[in-house]
Amino acid sequence: MIDRPYLLVMTLPCYIDAQGRRFVEELWHKDLVEHLAQIRDLTLAAPLIPWRPDLKLIPIDPSTFEGTLRHVDLPPCDSTLRTLVNLPRTSARLWKAIGASDIVHSNAGGWPISFGWVAIPMARLRGKFALTNVESGGWRMGFNRPWRPKSLIQAVAFESMARVIVNLSDIATFTHSGYRDSMLMARRKDRGHIVCASWIDRENILSRESAEATWREKLADPARPLRIVFAANLLPSKGIAVLIAALKELERRGVAVELDMYGRGPMLDECVEASKALTGSVRMTMKGMLAYGEPFFRMLLEHDLMAVPSLSDEQPRIIYDSFARALPVVASNTPGVVQCVTDGLDGKIVPVGDAKALADAIEWASNNREKLRDLGINALDVANALTHDQMHARRAELIESALSRVAMSHD
Repeated sequence: MIDRPYLLVMTLPCYIDAQGRRFVEELWHKDLVEHLAQIRDLTLAAPLIPWRPDLKLIPIDPSTFEGTLRHVDLPPCDSTLRTLVNLPRTSARLWKAIGASDIVHSNAGGWPISFGWVAIPMARLRGKFALTNVESGGWRMGFNRPWRPKSLIQAVAFESMARVIVNLSDIATFTHSGYRDSMLMARRKDRGHIVCASWIDRENILSRESAEATWREKLADPARPLRIVFAANLLPSKGIAVLIAALKELERRGVAVELDMYGRGPMLDECVEASKALTGSVRMTMKGMLAYGEPFFRMLLEHDLMAVPSLSDEQPRIIYDSFARALPVVASNTPGVVQCVTDGLDGKIVPVGDAKALADAIEWASNNREKLRDLGINALDVANALTHDQMHARRAELIESALSRVAMSHD
């Protein structure tokens, strides 16, 4: 475990109820548990806001953690204006918390700004060890965001600040090499490390025997339509329009496909209309939301292929979820995807935004179920190599190594 006082600075809020109990959202709680499995003395600096009954929140129970957890309550940051108004108070509290810590960890992104923009420069000013984590680049332009003046200004500002703090840091971790290579100066490349994003736990991963038995059941009826699943927020950046266009092409070809779509978001109406229009060999069914956990992993077993037609450079964690169930993916050749998917080994990679290529890959999968099974079985090796706890352990090892390097340089 990391023994030195560790400050984790987040824009994700903590919630507090009338009794003073603290809560966080479900997946953030899962991540917090893994942080405390590696860090003995953790202080969490995060906005504190009132408890909300409409969210699935998990109580923070310090007695269940391996390490010690303390809190630094930051002002709310639910709008740009409110965040800027509260910035002096936020900065003052971070300054004090950084003074009591040896290690300061924050993110390059966040909404409406990243507190790492404040925390990392402060950490370096005070001689503390600084770590910046880059999991996504949602601020970037292109397929991610519409080309509007406000979006362009935000993209430039976020990209500039992200580059500043990753280059100030003693160590920076990235979900893929595209982020590292575009953000880190060449002379600082040794400070950048790739740690892919995974939520899966060991118990989520099928044994090889179970995976082979599952695939024998899937292959028992060769006339059954290919079953595909899509699970993500219904956003343009997820490639939904490309997927719908591919389904229309498959229906034109007469390829039998069943797609189950899980998620919600601004493209819901468009997806519903598409599902009603597909009345031939292709069936598309809207399934709503399914909470992450055992029901979600059981659902994955019902399918033959996961569709990840992403348009952005982010790394979808759903890839590792699929691999854990021996489910191959058909995915775009974006930087985040190709970091963890190998074409022809554990999935099929197609050009980003290319509906015809996506349709071709799905048709190939329909006609080559045995080979599709091989891709799924191979995917288990990738899942076993990076569980959620392994991801955190890998980061902890990098921090310890970097701390040793810094200490040696000061001798």
